Amino acid sequence: MVAIPHLLHVTNSIAQDASIAGVLDLGKKDLAAFLKSAQSNQKSLLICSGGTTSRCAATGHWSLDLRNSHRQLDFDVLNQQVELGAGQTMETLLKALASKQRSFPTGLSGLPGAGYILTGGISPLSRSQGLAVDHVLGFEGVWGHGECFALAKPEAGCSEQDQWRWRGLCGAAPFL
Repeated sequence: MVAIPHLLHVTNSIAQDASIAGVLDLGKKDLAAFLKSAQSNQKSLLICSGGTTSRCAATGHWSLDLRNSHRQLDFDVLNQQVELGAGQTMETLLKALASKQRSFPTGLSGLPGAGYILTGGISPLSRSQGLAVDHVLGFEGVWGHGECFALAKPEAGCSEQDQWRWRGLCGAAPFL
């Protein structure tokens, strides 16, 4: 039997992550402090949330791994709402919702994380149920400069600034 892996040259930067600057696994408060520090401004911070992130590792850059410390998944039975951490996968979400006879319009793979939703979330169910991001009621996170935020889906009479902030987050994952 021939060992094939040593014969392959993989051009995927995620597969060749041995030369990254390091991996960060930070909670929300630690992340905010890190982003405010001068240390974080030296290199781009790449995000890994699900299993299909195409740009979460690169030579000399830091990778922020959300898969361990941001895995909360809470189902509010009364309001029929889910709080989902950025480190969860769509497979985990679907399994949790199936136990409550609920679903969410995910794609064909269970591997993606929150990036799937934040890039819009196009799926075979989009025609009947809309994009995944259309079902989001709020976001909590940390802006790139270290300020924490919490935004709720704007109501009809809210300020134009709140509407623009919301629109800026919906579909903006590759730019955050």
